[in-house]
Amino acid sequence: MRGQFFATFGLIGGTIVGAIAAPQSELKFKHNNTLWKTLDGKAPKIVGHRGEKAIMPEHTLGSWHLGIIEHADFVEPDVVLTKDFIPVCYHDLSIGVNTDVADHPEFAHLKRNLTFYDVGDGIVHITNDWLVSDFSLAELKTLRVKHVNVGPKSIRLPYFDQVFSIPTLVEFLELVANVTEKVGYPTGIIPELKHPKYHQDMAPDRPHFFEDLFLATLANNGYPLHGPWPRSIWIQNFDKKSAQYLASKTSIPLVQLQYANADALTYHGLDEIAKYAKAVGPWKQFLVSQTLDVLKYEGVVYNFDNRTLNSNDVTKIASNPELVKEYGGFIPPREYVREAHKRGLQVAGYTYYTSNQPSYRGCETPKGCFTTEDRRDELFYFFELGMDQLFCENNAEAVTLRQEYQDRLTGKHTLSVVDYKVTFGKRAVAEVEARAERVRELYGAGLGGRRFDH
Repeated sequence: MRGQFFATFGLIGGTIVGAIAAPQSELKFKHNNTLWKTLDGKAPKIVGHRGEKAIMPEHTLGSWHLGIIEHADFVEPDVVLTKDFIPVCYHDLSIGVNTDVADHPEFAHLKRNLTFYDVGDGIVHITNDWLVSDFSLAELKTLRVKHVNVGPKSIRLPYFDQVFSIPTLVEFLELVANVTEKVGYPTGIIPELKHPKYHQDMAPDRPHFFEDLFLATLANNGYPLHGPWPRSIWIQNFDKKSAQYLASKTSIPLVQLQYANADALTYHGLDEIAKYAKAVGPWKQFLVSQTLDVLKYEGVVYNFDNRTLNSNDVTKIASNPELVKEYGGFIPPREYVREAHKRGLQVAGYTYYTSNQPSYRGCETPKGCFTTEDRRDELFYFFELGMDQLFCENNAEAVTLRQEYQDRLTGKHTLSVVDYKVTFGKRAVAEVEARAERVRELYGAGLGGRRFDH
């Protein structure tokens, strides 16, 4: 079995290298030893999104193990609760897509519908599905996790389906401790509390019981609330009230995530976030296109400071600048990182997908987009903005591209494991120059000028 595993892993490893070494453009840099534009001047951190979900089923022990091997700086688990209040690592409340629950007739009666409003995600609709919170941990452990988006043209191959169960938060913490010790690479953790309001409704007589349970689990498994910590740790949260409560209980740095909570995209919103968090985590689309264009296209039911606004209010905001003025106005996308840094906030963007799949890296909204689907172009754009953390899939690819960007900043050449030119040979000069010109046109002033304009 071990031989079969490593034979399979060798095949997948070849896929990673192939994905890395397929540049679509050659970008020009001034070799002036320019420091990174991050808040601390150091290289941005690569966060293994749900581990290494480009290859392993997400939120499994194998996924985080592989993410650490690939030298992700952090690995991410999302945290939800079972019926018996056990924190487990899973992204959604529903499990129909990512597990084999449909093959278990003993759980057929648990299938149901659910609609609720979440200040981070907007309106959540779950139809004819099973919920984690309807299962005990013992019942959940009888299921097996499977990959999604598999197929002949996808890097997401079903080799590891039926291998892993849904892990507990404790199992995740133990795995990271064991693997980082063996690998010798100090990978940190960055857990996210999913849907705090939904989980609070599971125990309405115990205010903030979800947050307290989560913090107690950390403290009981090697992560004291006020340090020192065995390895780097951050906590993520979309819910502002939940994040503020966490900040009152622990000195573990917090990331205020952003999607439906549009106040996080305003000047006043950043002022407020800086009072309790150390980073803000916007969806990457808001750093490419204008906020109103994104909100209209998405049709998201969004909010300002937890005040729910329906989708029709997008038009009202566009024609009523006073409502936005109350929050200081929306920050232009290419100025957002700079404004966050002024307030001492890091910026953590999500999600940067593997180059082997459609990714919206050219952005999915119809206005204000550049159209390239090349992952190198995408990551270089966000490196240029000064992003501090990037939630990535195919971590090996992202780590290599980060190193190439740094080499171009310094004029040095340190790539040794994967080298574009060694692997694939030199491209024709005309093709390189043509692609560089296209990138300059797409991005405005272009990387050659070391700046981006609207």
